[in-house]
Amino acid sequence: MDSGDGQKHLANLAEKQMFRGSDISLSAPKEGNGRGVMTPYPAFRWFWQTVEDHKWPMEQQLSVVHMIMILAELRRRSKSTRHFYKVYVNLMDSSICYWALTKGHSSSSTMNRVLQKIMAVSLATNIQPKLAWTLPKWNP
Repeated sequence: MDSGDGQKHLANLAEKQMFRGSDISLSAPKEGNGRGVMTPYPAFRWFWQTVEDHKWPMEQQLSVVHMIMILAELRRRSKSTRHFYKVYVNLMDSSICYWALTKGHSSSSTMNRVLQKIMAVSLATNIQPKLAWTLPKWNP
């Protein structure tokens, strides 16, 4: 990606979503068993700035806290109608949350409650978060 091509890059990422339409899957060539290897998104190559800062409620399970942060971002975007009917790329460094959000459910009832809130805000505003998984050390 060349400098200044950020919008073009993000549009290209949004086109590379899975058939379910909820995640961006970057895959390496298939292994001997015929399955692609999930490749982390190289988030360290971007310039990032803090938009919102939250204190982590550590009394909850870490994966639930990750989901709460996704919900907080979605709610932040839903405060302005200019974000309605838009798609945005959201980086995840938790594979548990990545797959739960992709599927829309989890075996954890606590996580399912947060997922229901995420889906309710997304349906009401038609704001679609597209998920890209990255390594924790690469996540800004």
